[in-house]
This record gives sequence, structure tokens and C-alpha cells, in this order.
Amino acid sequence: MSIFKRGKIYWYKFMWNGEMVRESTKQGSDKKARNIESAHRTRLSKQEDARKDACSRFKCSEVLLCDECEKWFSAEDARREGEHVFCSDSCSAAWTKRHTRVPALAQFLKDDFLPYTEAHFATKPATANYYAYGASLLLAAELGTLRLDEITSQHAVGFIALNTKRSASTVNCGLRTLCRSLKLAEEWGKLERAPKLVLAKGERQRDRIVTEADFAAYIELCRQPWRDVATLIRYEGICPGECYELRWEHVLLNEHGGMIQIIKGKTKARRRVLPMTAEVYWTLKERHEAQNRPAEGWVFPAASKSGHFEESSAKHYHGKAIAKLEAASAAYEAWTKEGGRGNWQDAVIAASKLEADYVARHAEAIKAGVKQFEPYCLRHTALTRLAESGCDAFTLARIAGHSSITITQRYCHPQADAIERAFGKLTGGHNFRHREELPALEAPSLVPVNDS
Repeated sequence: MSIFKRGKIYWYKFMWNGEMVRESTKQGSDKKARNIESAHRTRLSKQEDARKDACSRFKCSEVLLCDECEKWFSAEDARREGEHVFCSDSCSAAWTKRHTRVPALAQFLKDDFLPYTEAHFATKPATANYYAYGASLLLAAELGTLRLDEITSQHAVGFIALNTKRSASTVNCGLRTLCRSLKLAEEWGKLERAPKLVLAKGERQRDRIVTEADFAAYIELCRQPWRDVATLIRYEGICPGECYELRWEHVLLNEHGGMIQIIKGKTKARRRVLPMTAEVYWTLKERHEAQNRPAEGWVFPAASKSGHFEESSAKHYHGKAIAKLEAASAAYEAWTKEGGRGNWQDAVIAASKLEADYVARHAEAIKAGVKQFEPYCLRHTALTRLAESGCDAFTLARIAGHSSITITQRYCHPQADAIERAFGKLTGGHNFRHREELPALEAPSLVPVNDS
């Protein structure tokens, strides 16, 4: 008999092509065991027929079965990985990818992600520090013990709940680090597919439109060189970081206008050449004259490690100007709540220490209340104004340096009049004279219908 019993489990054994085949059926029934043995014999018989057919097709004496795609191939083309054989490099890579152990998040961050960010952002230490801090948040939340393929959006929600005492920006620093690391793991073949993660709500947005009145009141309170930097951002629409690193070698000034060349950025689309607006031209013209017309060097030099104006100083100068505006608006609001006795400008001057001429010039902005905004809102304002002026989305994407038109869409807000103008361009008809053949529409009757 080819089946036999070991304890309560049946096994089977038989000879095939001079080799002993012995396996457990994992069954306690002799009938099921015989069926399993018969199926194994049938499978081996079909496999032998397929092997002979493959030898005939490939005209060779020996063929092998690929461990990945399970197809026969000539033994001369075999790729071997230990005890496994494959028909091609792609099958070998696919098998290795499926059977490679997925690392834990902590191991991947330490061995792969953080060394990558340090090398990739060597010229941008602030970005490298951002990801390093985000990684520390993830490890503190004990997410490091999870394998990369075990992380889901549920863990992101749990991370948000665990850090409710932190600001939304801080929480999202950890989540963005997690998203970036998982995307890289997918790109490097350590993860089949990166999950989609949600971010914490409540983060300060940078999509506010700064009005002309608010900007005029704000820019007058800014100290140099932030005043000139803010002017470039507002009227040229370039990123703050691109302003900080601007050099005179990439600025062209003539008697009638000028051009600004952005030579580097996150993507290839960031490298672009932009014409200067009048406001930007006169700002850079005066700065160029004040620096004795240099042919090279930083446009905004500073006594920093990098040698140019940096974001930390920009936040300081921006915060000072915003604080003065908020103090002025708060003083006017307090004067209104107290009954509005006397001259409100005197109350504002006394509380905010602003000059009387300034308060008089920007009275409307102060009374309306200047709300706080981020420096990046100046760029958003510039791009939004360009879109409102009729600039199409593809041109706007080129100006902004966007690599995807999806990002540019957030600046395009078509209004009813813009839609009407678009259809208005079609009012001339065309050569088929459809408009002339259509009957005139009659006004609908307003006489009520008598149901009786």
C-alpha cells in the first residue's frame, strides 16, 4: 500500500522517475488520503508531459520550471537565487520583492530614510531638520515597532489623537515625515504600496488673499531688507526661499525693465525666467544702486551662516509688522466698544505708538481690522491676482513653477463674469450660419393656466 498511518495522520509514498516521494496528507481519513495521493500522481504526470513538450519547443535536452511565473524555460537561461531558479531577471526581482522581509518603521527611518534626507537636503539643513524632528515624533509615539506594510490610515488617526496637546503644524510634521518615508519605501521596493494618510485639521492656512489696503499698511511697517523681499513675493509671485537666495548674477536690469532668473528649486519646473513688474523693478533698481551696482553676490546679504537673508529673520520682521497692525486695530475696536468718545485716531496713536501721518493714511485698513497672515500668503495673493486678470492655468503654472496643473487650480476661481466672457467669444457664430436659421425665442406667458 502506498498510504500508511503515523499516529492519527495518513501519509503516502511512491517512486517517481527513480526518486522517492513521501508527504503527509494531514488527513485522518484513508479515503481522503488516497484522493490526495492520486492528485499528486496526476500533477506529476502532467508536469512530465509539459516538460517533454517544452524540451521539444525549445529544442534542448533540459528545461526548468520558473519559481515565479511557473513556466518552463531552457536550463541554459536560468537565473539562480540559492535553491530557486527563474527564467528572467524580472521574475527573480519580483520573487525577491515578494519574499523580502518588510522592515519595521524604526529600522527603516534609521538605516534608510534619515541618511537619505541628510544627503539629499545637504544644502537645505532646515528641511533635513524638519524630517529629523518628524521622525522623533513618530518614534516617541511608538509607531517604530510596526512593519511598513502594517501602517494604515488608522495609525495616522491614532497619532493625531495621541498628540492633541501639540499644534496641528507639529502633528502634521510627523505625519508628513511618515508619508514621505512610506513613499520612498515604495519607490525603493521595500513596500508594495504606500497607504493614504490623513493630516490633522486646524493647521494655519497660507491661502489668504491680502488686500491692497492691508498690504499698503503692512509693507510700510516692515524693516529692510524684509520690506524689499515682501515686495518681490507680493508682486512677482516667487517663493520666499527663492527671494532669500537671489543673486545679482541672475537679475537683469535695464532702463525699461528687467528679468529674474530662478536657477534651482524642488523640481525642474522651478527653474524659470520671469519679467519684473514695475514695483519689483524699482525696488531692485534702488537696491542695486545702494549696493554700488554689484555684478555678483547676494541681493539680500546678511550676517548669517549662509551669507544671505534667511527665514528666521523674515519671521521676526514679519511678526513685528503684524503685531503693530493688530495693536492699531485692537485700539480702534476698544475705542468703539467704549462709546467712541473723542478722536479715534488719537486713541490708536496712544495705544500703538504709530505716527499720526501713518494712521491717517491707512485709516480704512485699521478700522476694517488687519488679520494676521503668513508671509507665504503674499505669494498666494500674487498668483491669485494673475489668475483673476485672465492668465490661463497653464501659463500660471509656468510662472509659479508648479510641476502639476492640479496645484495651480487652487489659484483659479472663475467668477460668473469670467464664464460669461468665455461664452461671449462664441457669439459671432461660424460659417454654418446656425444662428441665422434659429427662430427667435418668445417670452414665456405669465397668464395662469385655468385647470378647469
